[in-house]
Amino acid sequence: MEINEKQIDIIKEMLNIGVGRAANVLNTMLKSHVALYVPNVQIINIDMLEKTFQLAKDQSTAGVQIGFEGDFSGLSLIIFPMDSASKIVSEVIQDNVSKTGLNSIQSGTLTEVGNILLNNVIGTFGNMLNTHMRYTLPEYFNGPVTNLIDMQKISSSAMILIAEAKFTIETLQISGEVMLIFEVDSFDLFIEAINSL
Repeated sequence: MEINEKQIDIIKEMLNIGVGRAANVLNTMLKSHVALYVPNVQIINIDMLEKTFQLAKDQSTAGVQIGFEGDFSGLSLIIFPMDSASKIVSEVIQDNVSKTGLNSIQSGTLTEVGNILLNNVIGTFGNMLNTHMRYTLPEYFNGPVTNLIDMQKISSSAMILIAEAKFTIETLQISGEVMLIFEVDSFDLFIEAINSL
């Protein structure tokens, strides 16, 4: 299904509402000002992932994934370069964190942050599109993003919505990617729901 600029603008607006709600929760959690916004959205297929994804194939990343089901189903992810993941966790636990990896307590902290963000994004989509969404439990992951996609055994016909997410926590500049992966039938239903707004 082809999508146009108006549909992209609606998706971007919903994403910004979702991350804005997440920022309000994180403000309280971190006791510091958190600003979150989504400056860029693109929709690609699996084959285009390696060419267009901003995090290099061999770059170490950390993130959280949550599956969702309802009128449309798929997988949501928030993915950070390891440097950004370390900054977020350091800010939450008020302690220095290695930039090369997270221990179990630190990964649990990132999982909670990712859970807040993804639940608010998916919840906003569900509310605005008037559909009930069920979620799986959040799961932490690390490693190259393309390995994660392979591991999920996502269908080659799946469509991926990638939203560039920018975080500002006080003076920290943190970047990440929010991804929603839809099977083709689910993606078509998602776009139809967007059109009905």
